Amino acid sequence: MCTVVEKDSVIERLRTELGKLHRSKRQLNEQKDLELGEKNVTIGSYLDKIVHLMKNSAHKEARVTEVEAELGRCPAACTRLEQEKEILERQNAWLNEELTAKIETSKKMNELSNLPLLSFSTEPYVLLNLFAVWRHLTILIFPSFSCVLLFSLK
Repeated sequence: MCTVVEKDSVIERLRTELGKLHRSKRQLNEQKDLELGEKNVTIGSYLDKIVHLMKNSAHKEARVTEVEAELGRCPAACTRLEQEKEILERQNAWLNEELTAKIETSKKMNELSNLPLLSFSTEPYVLLNLFAVWRHLTILIFPSFSCVLLFSLK
């Protein structure tokens, strides 16, 4: 059997080993705490990056939505502009027709004003011919009066 001294020596040895184990455990815990702290810092920076990327993503997504909405409005705007263009082309064509008609009227009136003045001594058939020419030109220039002029000599 073991003596008390041997038991005391075993107890002392076990206490020494236990102290070493506690120190080793404390060092390991401190080392693990340092590693966890570093990992927490790394995780924090990753979280910051994720938040930043999500904000950028949300901003870009909003911009894409705006651009898509603008793109959706483009065909309607294009159609409206094409309709306005057609209206303007029709108006220009009508104005050109009116201008051409006015120019022709002006030319014919100018021709009429350049006819020599007749005296009362002119032969009646010449006056009738002049009246027929005048009536013909007036019908050409003012078609709405043609009915009145056609029946005026009858």
